[in-house]
Amino acid sequence: MKLVFAIAVAAGLVMSASCMHQGTVKTEENAMDIKDLQSCDFYGEISVTDAKNFKQTFYAGELKDESTRDIIIDLIKQGEKAHKLVLDEGCELIEDADGFKITAKNKKGNEYTLETGYVSKREGDIIPVVFLKNGENISCYTDDNNYTYKYDDFEQKHTGFSDKLCFYTAYDLKKDEFKTGEKTYTPNTEKTKIVLLRHYTNSAWYHADEGSFVDMNGNIYTFSYSSENFDPSPYSDLMTELNKIYNDQSTKPVGAYPDTEAFKILASYADKIDPNAEITYEQMACDAGQNTTYLITENGRQAFVHSTGDSDETSDDKYADMAHTILERIG
Repeated sequence: MKLVFAIAVAAGLVMSASCMHQGTVKTEENAMDIKDLQSCDFYGEISVTDAKNFKQTFYAGELKDESTRDIIIDLIKQGEKAHKLVLDEGCELIEDADGFKITAKNKKGNEYTLETGYVSKREGDIIPVVFLKNGENISCYTDDNNYTYKYDDFEQKHTGFSDKLCFYTAYDLKKDEFKTGEKTYTPNTEKTKIVLLRHYTNSAWYHADEGSFVDMNGNIYTFSYSSENFDPSPYSDLMTELNKIYNDQSTKPVGAYPDTEAFKILASYADKIDPNAEITYEQMACDAGQNTTYLITENGRQAFVHSTGDSDETSDDKYADMAHTILERIG
């Protein structure tokens, strides 16, 4: 089994060759003592992407809020109770530019690093994780997507850890006092394939039919077939029309995501989403319209991920759920 770690961090996780090949795990001799974190100071780093303006903003600073510290410690304790992933001999580290990192340092000088990332298995299952690192010792906690991975006698269950950690650290770090700099980036405009579709429809006040789509390089394109006269959609197949827009050499992206690795992951999910998966439906509003997110399969099928607006619609398919998690992270 090959594990591929796609780490979403501003300054990637460094692992020694011995760590990668031996699959270092927690033992009685080198175990991380979570009690040490009670007296720790927490520092954080995060990069925030403005995909429409091709800009990234970076933040770094000390997390002084006591409640945030207690939440982080509590989540780590939850993770300690769960089964740890063992690093496979064939694991590979892939650095990425978008994400966050926390460092906790106590008065004894012991230092812990927490980072977000993905675990990718040869069978194609890719799930979010959090790494807790102390020197060469690494513990790994997975996200809660109602998913259990089984391989021979090995079983890995999610712990509900990384999503919450990401939320609290991002929320507390995205303040002007923590801002360290900005940079712009140039997207790769080479045409690949459409991976993601966000489609808004509404017929309450006029015929609204518009949205955006994203290709494998993270480039964002927009479309609109809206009409104030309530005219029906001027197409028989939306994906055919969107491919015409995309393949027109005069069409330029309106923005881009630097995290192209995320779109490779999303593309790998698309054909695995069950078109017959059950959709949970909850009425939320009236005349608000509907924003629906799809992944696009190899043959151009729109694979449902999630929908919000007049109703909140959630698929019970595990790949749709994992895609939704990734999309919430990248915005």
